[in-house]
Amino acid sequence: MTHVEWIGTGAGFNPELGNTSFLIRDSMKHLGNSILVDCGHTVTSALKMKGYLPKVTDIIITHLHDDHVGGLGLLGQINCFAYENHGNRPRLYLASDEMAHELWESCLKAGMQYGGSNVTKKFNIDDYFDVRVGEYIRFHHRPLPDVQFRFTPHVPGMENYGLMIGGNVYYSGDTTVMPPFDAKLIFQDCQFWRGGVHISLEELAAMPDYVKANTNLEHLGETFKDINPVELGFPKFVMPGDIFDLKPYL
Repeated sequence: MTHVEWIGTGAGFNPELGNTSFLIRDSMKHLGNSILVDCGHTVTSALKMKGYLPKVTDIIITHLHDDHVGGLGLLGQINCFAYENHGNRPRLYLASDEMAHELWESCLKAGMQYGGSNVTKKFNIDDYFDVRVGEYIRFHHRPLPDVQFRFTPHVPGMENYGLMIGGNVYYSGDTTVMPPFDAKLIFQDCQFWRGGVHISLEELAAMPDYVKANTNLEHLGETFKDINPVELGFPKFVMPGDIFDLKPYL
């Protein structure tokens, strides 16, 4: 059974719920192959505590804010040095060459270019990850679904993408716009006020009822406990550990 398991569902300033991230996995009974979507600074520790970290074969990054890439350095170093998987690097998927360059130069290089104590060479991103660039992702492991990057606005000047998973499942990443209304299962970020760099809950509540019925809300701020999403027509606020079966949508 192909499914999504949420690692964290919090906004960038809400560590109580962990940074927003999830796994797409090909089995409920076994860890199997796992696609990690986004890797903020709380994510690698959460994966390790669950015993999931060795099974992360593929990583997709939607944009370069710290709450979506801040744990990537630790993940790469644990895999390379603690697990000694030098020849078994996770595949790292990014939408463009520019994004891959900026990820290394601006986010990862300072903490990762110097390797173990007995290594004199300077490392680069390819020592830790098998970097793949392009709009479409097709995984070798079946039944894991294909994924397409979809550009969406977030912060001016920053490359930012949502993901269409298997054609009918949509993950918004971080964005200021509504999801595609024709998606059958939606994971949508939100904020609880208007005017920021995420679409507001008030704006999302104005969507047609049939869209809201398919839309599960994540990237939650600290006041999420004061709001009942069901009263607004949404199925739920997504919580860490929640699992969604993707089979009906693939």
